[in-house]
Amino acid sequence: MYGTPRPSVSAVKADRLETDTFRLMGRVSGGRYEQAFGDVRPAVLAHYRDLEHLRYDYPLILLENDRDGGFVTSLSETVDRVLTAVAPKGIGGERLRKMGLNIEAEIRSSTARGTSGRLKQLWKEVSERLLAGAGKTGDDALVEITASLGDALRTDGLLLDCDAETPLHFFRHAWEAIQRNRERRIRTDIENRILKLNDILKADYMRSEQGRSPGVLKLSLGDIHGDVFDFERLSTILGKARPGDALPEARRRRIESALAVLESQRFVGLTGTGTHGGSYGYFFESGAEALRAIRDRLDEMVSLLKAIAIADLEIANRYDASLHDAVLDRFDARFVSPDDFSLFPTYFVHLRDHPIVAEEQASLIEILSSDMPVKVLLQSDDILGELAASATPSVAGTPGSRLARMAIGLDAAYVMQLAASHLYQLREAALNGMAYAGPTLFSVFSGATGHAGGLPPYLVAAAAVESRAFPTFVRDPGTGTDGASRVRIDANPQAESDWVVHRLDYEDENLNRTPDEVAFTFVDFALCDDRLSGHLDSVPRTCWSDDMLPVTEALESGDCDPFNAIPFVPVVDENDVLHRTIVDNALIHAARRCRAAWRGLRALSDEPGRDAAAAIEEPVTSAPPESDQRAPQPEAGGTSDSPYIETPRCTSCNECTKINSRMFAYDENKQAYIADPDAGTFRQLVEAAEHCQVAIIHPGLPRNPNEADLDALLERAQSFT
Repeated sequence: MYGTPRPSVSAVKADRLETDTFRLMGRVSGGRYEQAFGDVRPAVLAHYRDLEHLRYDYPLILLENDRDGGFVTSLSETVDRVLTAVAPKGIGGERLRKMGLNIEAEIRSSTARGTSGRLKQLWKEVSERLLAGAGKTGDDALVEITASLGDALRTDGLLLDCDAETPLHFFRHAWEAIQRNRERRIRTDIENRILKLNDILKADYMRSEQGRSPGVLKLSLGDIHGDVFDFERLSTILGKARPGDALPEARRRRIESALAVLESQRFVGLTGTGTHGGSYGYFFESGAEALRAIRDRLDEMVSLLKAIAIADLEIANRYDASLHDAVLDRFDARFVSPDDFSLFPTYFVHLRDHPIVAEEQASLIEILSSDMPVKVLLQSDDILGELAASATPSVAGTPGSRLARMAIGLDAAYVMQLAASHLYQLREAALNGMAYAGPTLFSVFSGATGHAGGLPPYLVAAAAVESRAFPTFVRDPGTGTDGASRVRIDANPQAESDWVVHRLDYEDENLNRTPDEVAFTFVDFALCDDRLSGHLDSVPRTCWSDDMLPVTEALESGDCDPFNAIPFVPVVDENDVLHRTIVDNALIHAARRCRAAWRGLRALSDEPGRDAAAAIEEPVTSAPPESDQRAPQPEAGGTSDSPYIETPRCTSCNECTKINSRMFAYDENKQAYIADPDAGTFRQLVEAAEHCQVAIIHPGLPRNPNEADLDALLERAQSFT
């Protein structure tokens, strides 16, 4: 890009009155400083005009039953895995790599233009189109290369570009992945209780006179044995039922009542019923509606909790009517605990944050202040709307971002704020929020403002993060010992600084390359919104002067004297020519407010300089002390006869340690590992895998070949290999 001539002080003085007027009042129609050039953008974004030809996170792939685990991956990573698998190193694999990258670029271009579909289908269509377009359908080698790439593609799922619908697709897919595991665990628990209660009643029936009658004995053994046994004589041998053998009538009624509740509950569908989610729905577009649904279902929830308690006590033959009757009679909605909520599916609420009426805001605060497992996605598509509509702009903000800041102070809530540009980088933290036992708020900026000119939503979202207008943070109640240690801001670039600084290289008027350090501020982000053009204006080159100073310097000083310094930001036009855009006082004030809010957020975090990738995106468990004798943990995704846990993905939900605290233990990061695989049974390993909310426990193979019901347990364990 090219620079400009040396500033002319005399030219600046001639236009000073109009410049000063702009600083105080913004751009005046018909004035000299109506924009003298067309499509401009912050200079830092000069290299990002055509995202279709850059390799970055998008499009995403929403995985379904992927063998590598997880719920999402990126097209670029998928292509890299394919090429690593099939392309030889060196010149021998060059044609494969070139074709693979061409297919990737074409798929990215298609999704950016609005094409939707699944990866394998688009891969096939693009491959055929590229072969036909190259006129080489007869090139057997190239056809074979393309076929090899397609055969190596194991991943499949819906492709997702960055747009206004991305946050909902992404978070709903994550929620459904967690929900399936949760419902499967709940379904298994209920069905096991039903089976065991029926066994108690069946055993009692077989001890009764009716159960020992010839006809019933014959039915119990089947017609195939009719010629082998004399059922009349067998009935006589078994003798009459004794009164003491039968279940007490009160116990029978109690078991039958609990069975009726377990079999008729509507929270999850049972095997063989034809439904997999019960008759209740869990997706809502209003927090108030979700709260009403929870309240309407509360009586049935209490009845089911009582039935579960009765079932567990009866199965263990520990029900004491003199004690438990009184306790269960008093049990009602007041006594429902967070552990009780873990026995039910979670709720998902999606809403846009404009507008949020008073009732809705009150409902969201109630949800986030509770112990209810409700996951709220509060999507912002426009974070500069209030600023643009105000005659005296102060700072950007939305009801969603303000609610997220407020929710940081709530003890029970998991809070995550991020832009759509960072969804893939923070996928693990997002999944942890979905698996969290209590309420979760995801505040997300899509970048699809509709007022960014030619900038795609991905760049707008990324610019919001870089400028501190919509910073990323995660507040996890399960980490740390105080408020500061639970808030992480490390996913923000250069989190230790007020503004992100980039290197900018340009050519001056003598075609000499000139490097510079340029900060990306809130003013740069405002430049991306055409509604704020009245607060920014280009300056003719003849009016550049020495008293112009970068916006960062103006922000560091006190209120700028409109008759002295003139703040500016560097921009480029459609030809990548460097210009200066001056800023009025109102936008400078808004930028200061933005910086103050960012500093306040930094003050809430105890380690603003810690590396984001280690802290949030991919947590790494530190090495245990030498005295910690763990069982070996195979690599995730590998195959092993030994049981193992994907420890770095553990959400500390306590499900496995409740089953067997000697077999399962927590490390110093409160993440689970298998401490002693011989301290329990294979059944406990399988049950722990079924209870795990993020499906990271792998039971391996039985260590005791004589354990009961191994065939059935091995079949259940297949889902976790």
